This record gives sequence, structure tokens and C-alpha cells, in this order.
Amino acid sequence: YVYTTAGEGRIPVYVLGDPDPGGEGGPSCGRPVFQASRPKLYTTDAALRDQRIAQHWRDDGIAFWVPASAGAGTKPVFEGN
Repeated sequence: YVYTTAGEGRIPVYVLGDPDPGGEGGPSCGRPVFQASRPKLYTTDAALRDQRIAQHWRDDGIAFWVPASAGAGTKPVFEGN
């Protein structure tokens, strides 16, 4: 599970949109396009987020929050195609 709100022991998962216009979705890209057309990078690393924003990646904010530390009840989150 992921969390839709911040809370104690949770860290944000940032969403960044790739700045390459060649990544725009379309009928031939093979992936459904929902709210945004660029490929995304999801990260909990604030330094990586800042670096990519400096490289003109689009800041799409926080997607959700995850536990700061893995525990017996945590599972990896994967992007689906």
C-alpha cells in the first residue's frame, strides 16, 4: 500500500516529467497516456529530484508517500506498463 497523505514515518515519492519532447505519448508509443504525456521518473531521493529539476525536468509534485523504513509489511512498488 501507499499513502495519499503525509504522516509520521512517511517520505514523499516525487514525480518528474522527462523534458525530451521525443517522449511525448501518442498512438504508436505503446503506452496509455492518462493525465500527462511525458515518461515519468518516480523517486524518493530529494537530491535526485533537485538535480533533474535543474536539468529542466517537469516537477509534477508528490505522487504519494511511503514508509521511510522497510518493515515486515512493506512491499516494493512497481510502475506498470
